[in-house]
Amino acid sequence: MNMMLWLFAGLAIGWLAFARFNLNAGWGLFPSLCIGAIGGLAGGKFLAPLFIEPPKDGIDLAALVIAAVCALAALLVTNLLHNTLS
Repeated sequence: MNMMLWLFAGLAIGWLAFARFNLNAGWGLFPSLCIGAIGGLAGGKFLAPLFIEPPKDGIDLAALVIAAVCALAALLVTNLLHNTLS
């Protein structure tokens, strides 16, 4: 269940970053969604356990926040690289 929430958070951040803030506008919506989803999954799966103790059951809101921040960071880094290299 938590992985689906991390994925959804990454997709939502990817859509918001593309629609409102024009991040990765040169690539389009689909790559922004993919980058956000991958960042959200990576943040929730690999980075969140380094900072918090996973709960035994239920939804982990702290990991969801970390996943969203990682998705945003992935989008910002790819946008910076795209603008620098082009």
